[in-house]
Amino acid sequence: MTRLDADGYRRERTVLSDAFRRLRDAAGLSGGEVAALLNWSQSKISKIETGRVLPSPDDAERLATVLGAPTGTRAELAARAVRLQAQHRNLRLLRKRGVHRADWSHGTHYRVFQPVMVPALLQAADYAQSVAERANAATAADVAAGVAAQIDGQSVLYDDRRRFDILVTEGALRWRLCDDTVMAAQMDRLISLSTLGNLRLGVIPLSARVGELPVNAFGVHDEREVVIETYSSRRRLTDPREIDYYLRVFGVLQSSARYGPEARELLAGIAHFYRRQAPQELLD
Repeated sequence: MTRLDADGYRRERTVLSDAFRRLRDAAGLSGGEVAALLNWSQSKISKIETGRVLPSPDDAERLATVLGAPTGTRAELAARAVRLQAQHRNLRLLRKRGVHRADWSHGTHYRVFQPVMVPALLQAADYAQSVAERANAATAADVAAGVAAQIDGQSVLYDDRRRFDILVTEGALRWRLCDDTVMAAQMDRLISLSTLGNLRLGVIPLSARVGELPVNAFGVHDEREVVIETYSSRRRLTDPREIDYYLRVFGVLQSSARYGPEARELLAGIAHFYRRQAPQELLD
């Protein structure tokens, strides 16, 4: 999400929360009185009015009704809640699918394991666009903003103060998320990035024996935090025991990976496969 998008989203939430606060003031009710009428906690009313909680469309309509809002106002507030909820869901999906500026500003050593797609930090623009478009109901503006922020954030790769150990499975590289020409170009980008002095890119071949079952994507940042990617959420772990566990898993997976010239040879073979599949006129 770009700074502009974040500001716009916050402004929309502020408009909604301010509207409820003004309605309550006009009704002459305290937060506690409104909470009692709805059988809600007073803290929920407070959080809605301060923008810390986004009400569901049903909650927005119920709250507006209790506050005596006219029919048109109730409908408008409920519709605004629907739009904000959809935008929040879309942006969350974009972040989940790697289309976001990750927090690379803190720390110096990053380990990333990705079993299902090219890691966001290494994605070419066209590949990232294709991934972003799979975020359900994401608007074209959301996709464009997310991809632009993601590509801009990749400049951290050229900061020699930081080190990146990135593992990806061959299966992830053969998962056809894009047109064959885009997939081939993405392999070329991985080959190029693998030559960076501060980036160690490992590819786990389909033929390799692995000592750990790669269940989900994860990253370890400076041995102080683990970020786990699941299909629907992102979790952050800071317990030293959990961090040690994921460091061990990463090490086991590393032992099955190909690096340097061997990795580039594997990537070149995958790129060649995609180019053979692509319509010839697109390659001319």
